Amino acid sequence: TSTSTTMRIDGFEHESGRDSWYVQVDGVMGGKSSGALDFTASGTTNDEQQNMKFTGTISLDGGGFSSIRRRYAGDLLDLSDYAGVVVTLETQASSASVPPLGVELSFGDATSRYDFSSAFAVPLSTNANMSSVYLPMESFDRGTFIGFLCRDGCSLDPSKIDSLSVYVLFQEGDFEVTIHSIEAVREPRAFPTPVIDAGTSQDIATLLQNTIASGGGLYDKSYVELCIAIYWSVLNTLVASPEVPESVKVVLCAGLERAAEIQSIDGINEP
Repeated sequence: TSTSTTMRIDGFEHESGRDSWYVQVDGVMGGKSSGALDFTASGTTNDEQQNMKFTGTISLDGGGFSSIRRRYAGDLLDLSDYAGVVVTLETQASSASVPPLGVELSFGDATSRYDFSSAFAVPLSTNANMSSVYLPMESFDRGTFIGFLCRDGCSLDPSKIDSLSVYVLFQEGDFEVTIHSIEAVREPRAFPTPVIDAGTSQDIATLLQNTIASGGGLYDKSYVELCIAIYWSVLNTLVASPEVPESVKVVLCAGLERAAEIQSIDGINEP
C-alpha cells in the first residue's frame, strides 16, 4: 500500500486520461440541457498542468441535468485507506443576482448498480481565484440508479471504484465549473473560505433570497444535500467577508448552527 498522503484521481493530467471523459446530458430522458468539456493548460505548457472546464445550460423542460463522466478500464481505484476527496477549482464570481452553483461528485463501484454522490458548492469570490473543498468519504452516501434513490441500505465500496462523474442538476440557466484537480487524501482537510465584497445590505439580502430560491428548488426535487451545500457555502462566505456588518454575521452564524443541526438529522438523504 502506498504511504503517500494524497493520490490524484482526476484522470485529466495526461492525454490518455482526458480522452476517457465524455459528456452525458438529459437528452437520454427527453431533456434539453447541454454540456461541453474542454481541457486547458493553466499558464504552462507542462502536460501535467491541465484544467477540466465543464460548461453548459440546464433546462428544466423534460430533464434537468448535465454531467461529465469517465470509467476506469483496467485497475479499479482503491480509496479504502483515504479519509476523503479534495476538489480544487476556480471560484465563481460573486454577484447578488447569482447564487453559487451546486455540484455533485459521484463514484460508481464495481459491486453495485448505484452511483454514490457527495454535494458541494462552487465558492463565491470577488476576484477570480482558486479554492478547495473537502468531501469526506462517508459523505458519498446518496446512492442513485438512473435517477432512483437507493432504499435498501446500499453503500459505496471505496475499494472497488470504477467510475467518476461530475453533475450539475436542476439549476436552470448557464453554468461553468473549472476543476484543477481531484485528489484523495488520507487525513481530513480544512481550507480558508473565499471572501466577497458584500456591497450594500440590500445586495446581501438579494444574494440570500436568490440562494434560498435555488436551494429550495433543489430541496423540492429531493436533492437535500445540494440545497444544504449551497446554503452552507453562502453563509460561510458572508461570515468570512470583512465588509459584512457584525450584526448580520450574528444572524448568519445562527443560520449555520441551524444548518448543522438539520444536516445531522437521521434520514436527511431521504426525500
